[in-house]
Amino acid sequence: MECAIEGTEKQYRICNRKGTAIGYGRSVAERCVKSGDTLVVTQLEYEFDEHYSPLKDEFGNVLPPDTTRVRIVAADVIYPYAELLGGMLGRVWNTPEQLEALRAKGQAYRYELRGDSDYRIPHDMTVGDTLSRFCQRDELYSLKKGKCIVDSSLEVITYVADREMLVTPAGRFDCFKLITVFSGESKVAFFRLRDRGTMAVWVASGIGFVRMGETDRKGRMKDGYMELLNIKTAEAPQSAQ
Repeated sequence: MECAIEGTEKQYRICNRKGTAIGYGRSVAERCVKSGDTLVVTQLEYEFDEHYSPLKDEFGNVLPPDTTRVRIVAADVIYPYAELLGGMLGRVWNTPEQLEALRAKGQAYRYELRGDSDYRIPHDMTVGDTLSRFCQRDELYSLKKGKCIVDSSLEVITYVADREMLVTPAGRFDCFKLITVFSGESKVAFFRLRDRGTMAVWVASGIGFVRMGETDRKGRMKDGYMELLNIKTAEAPQSAQ
């Protein structure tokens, strides 16, 4: 489900909900390393504005590319959920220094993860399959009062919703449509906040992501979704299936 050839370059356009390009992305397979039965593909992710100019920080410096690593095990492709969900997953307080600072305030932090937090796309899948399901919980509580100060949870479920022929500027692709539903809840003092969202991803064999982004309650793409613009290997451009 992912092209694992060094030098492969995929370009994406970032669109608003009307389908108008508001930016671009470029993903380059920089390195592919075999370790045991696992192939690790290191990718560099570049971002550009609507004029295809590199994004810059507040000082005018071009932002460096992000680095992502994809694992391929027995033809199954494994992405880290933390990157796909934009930082929603993982510990809030993680380092020994942060935990010690909490203890100095008379507070403690507890983190629990149930299930597999990998976004695994199997080589063989059928419509209706549940690919993953997990839940994480964060608690910040007062040691002196023995009461919870902040209690937050996140549940994530991914399943195969459909198989579709998807047309993008890169061509026509036979894709599996994967739906990820994430439900979050946070309780702070007397306040309770709930959030729910859905992400749709279309993947094609030997290509990887063809389109992805958040959807509304009617299944329509929201602002900021990405779709494949073109793809080429180090040898030559690759045509769609």
